[in-house]
Amino acid sequence: MPLACKLCIATKGLKGSEIGSLPNTYEELFEHVEREHHVPIVREGETAAEAYDRLLLKYPEARDPKTCKCPACTAARARRAAEAT
Repeated sequence: MPLACKLCIATKGLKGSEIGSLPNTYEELFEHVEREHHVPIVREGETAAEAYDRLLLKYPEARDPKTCKCPACTAARARRAAEAT
């Protein structure tokens, strides 16, 4: 059964045509969340610090608030853009 990303649904919605491209396993969903949203997922036997370090090694763009795609950085950029107008 396909698993939907709640972050994607909240930010851009979900079209019926996209259901076929949804992850089918939790591991695929976890990879999606890390890749697309830069949110570290703590795997079994791993600490939160280790998960964060692994995320930064795999996705170095997550280090820079200008390119990070996590919800906090995305919201901060939107807030700054709104204040600038």
